[in-house]
Amino acid sequence: MRMRSGAGWLAVVLVLAACGGPRPVATAPPLANQGSAAIGEVRLPAIYAGLFVAAAKTFPAELVVSHTDVTGPVTDRQVGEVTCTIDDVQTIRGGKIAELACDGIEMANLVSGTYVGTATGLWRVDGSFEGDITKLDREQVLLGATPAKAHTEHKDADSGIDSGSAILVEPHAGGWCVLVMSWGGDEGGWQLCLKEGSGVIGGHGFFAGGESRDAYFGDVRRL
Repeated sequence: MRMRSGAGWLAVVLVLAACGGPRPVATAPPLANQGSAAIGEVRLPAIYAGLFVAAAKTFPAELVVSHTDVTGPVTDRQVGEVTCTIDDVQTIRGGKIAELACDGIEMANLVSGTYVGTATGLWRVDGSFEGDITKLDREQVLLGATPAKAHTEHKDADSGIDSGSAILVEPHAGGWCVLVMSWGGDEGGWQLCLKEGSGVIGGHGFFAGGESRDAYFGDVRRL
């Protein structure tokens, strides 16, 4: 780069001096929250709000195994404990999301999963959810903001056997239990019971094929 000529450089100096010297270059303030707006807190209905508070609870549990042999019906019972842990609670746009993990006896973990609560309902979701409540299926809602008895059933029209799925909602012990099941030769599913002010109060994982296996824990409807 060539240096300015002496006369030109002197003219620049004189102009700057007349204006009070060089001025600082104006800079814009840093942008806060660039991108989407901040996510606001969502107030969830009391019946399932406790499912979105980090906690761990231990419940008495029982595994009931039933089958039929040459002597007739046989039932075996095994008592134990199940601990349910709620963690990874996050606020998302339009709701909250949390992980529920229940273990301690066989089948209890069928209740485990990722749950999403909004102002209008409670869902359990899979990895395709990605925090977008517009992906929630109204027909798969577990509990509404104001729970009511319900029985929603979907049959597989294209299956060559009797198969389908169902969601049942029933009041229990001052709270509500939601049962999700599917069938198609064998039958299986899970049940979760919630109560205002208490969060999770009980649950149930089950399977029925050549034999039936039911893991009950806490205060839950027995089938």
